[in-house]
Amino acid sequence: MESMTLQKVEKDLVSRVQWIESRAAKYLYINFQECTDEERIDISHIAIDIMKKEDLNSVNLLLDVNNTTISIESMREVRKDWVSISPKLCKVAIIGVSGFKTILFKLMKNMIPFKTIPFSTTEEAVSYLCR
Repeated sequence: MESMTLQKVEKDLVSRVQWIESRAAKYLYINFQECTDEERIDISHIAIDIMKKEDLNSVNLLLDVNNTTISIESMREVRKDWVSISPKLCKVAIIGVSGFKTILFKLMKNMIPFKTIPFSTTEEAVSYLCR
């Protein structure tokens, strides 16, 4: 019974990382909405495993952090992995950055070697990724 529950949790986390094709562009959508730090770390590892298989400078990425809290500890935990895939990234957009997350976002920008652009809406972010 416990392994069935674990499988369901893993399947839910895997479903939070998906390729989306929009307006002739393809981007990787990572849904961190309403995640715990532990879930966010697991989702990051899933996404990083996917991106490792991609060509250099080929991944457009949309991070959704709406309705979630982010700790500096969880950012530090996955920093090395995110740095390792940075050559794979072309454009990175993030939605859901407001309030206290704005401060963490500024700290994050200093911790990672790729440019991340914040947007208010998914539509704005997708438009940027599709240019």
